[in-house]
Amino acid sequence: MGDDKKLEEKVISFDNWVTELVDLVPASVYIPTDYAEKAKNDSISKSEKRRLRLNPDTAITTSMKILQCMMADAPTEESAPRSTENDALRPSDLKEKFDDKLAEIRANQKRDLPKTPRTEEEQRIVSEKRKAERERKKAKKQKLKTKVKEIVTADQRANQSPRKEPVENGKVIFNKFDLIKDPLEAEKEKRKNKKSLQVRLKEAEIKEARLEQLEETNPEKAEAVKEKIKWKNAMTRMKGEKVKDDANLLKRSLKRVEKKKEKSTAKWAQRTEQLQEKIKAKQDKRKTNLKERSMKKKGGAQKKKSGSGKKKTPGF
Repeated sequence: MGDDKKLEEKVISFDNWVTELVDLVPASVYIPTDYAEKAKNDSISKSEKRRLRLNPDTAITTSMKILQCMMADAPTEESAPRSTENDALRPSDLKEKFDDKLAEIRANQKRDLPKTPRTEEEQRIVSEKRKAERERKKAKKQKLKTKVKEIVTADQRANQSPRKEPVENGKVIFNKFDLIKDPLEAEKEKRKNKKSLQVRLKEAEIKEARLEQLEETNPEKAEAVKEKIKWKNAMTRMKGEKVKDDANLLKRSLKRVEKKKEKSTAKWAQRTEQLQEKIKAKQDKRKTNLKERSMKKKGGAQKKKSGSGKKKTPGF
């Protein structure tokens, strides 16, 4: 009874070993190749194949599972003629049965396989596929370049196109004026706006003096000039520019600028003085260190000189 149990365990272990061995055999060795399915798999991208591996419905089966599916229609052990129980449990018989089945599958594969294409034909097909892929990538890249170029050109045209002013015939539209001027006048006015405060103050004082003189001689003309100046200032403010013709305000601005300049000058002088003091302190420290180092060297040389000569023996 014990021997039968041991024998059964050996047969089971051998059967497991044979099963594992079959799983190691590639299915392409004994399964007929479907070239239509192979072409379909070649057309699938690598990322798609990775997703299919993770899908449990389309998971790749092992060689043993494929063999079991193919042997489903084969006669079972019960219908097949059996010899004695001991003969059916022999490992050698199991191995022989497996070899026969494998040889039969290989024979069926050779018989059912269509005529394999020539190596040159396969190489030509692969070359054409690669060439088509290169052309596709090149066309895609060229299309992207053209699109970028069109966007850049459109931006440049938008920047170069003149801005339309919301005016008609110099009339007011939505509280705005027709302020279009000649380019030479605009450049002249731009240079005029760059004047210093001293120049502006001098001009304002001259204008005020002339107006006072004109008021004494011809008050009506003085009023007309003042009205003209007011309109001119209003137009200037409508353009977003500041009007700097008030002598009192210009004096305050000039005084503020001078104070700021004096403060900056004092701060710079203080910074320069501090920098000079730091440089002087570093130079003094360097001189002191060099002097101390020199003194140490001299002291060491004197000690060495006084201690030179024959060594004396203690006690003599």
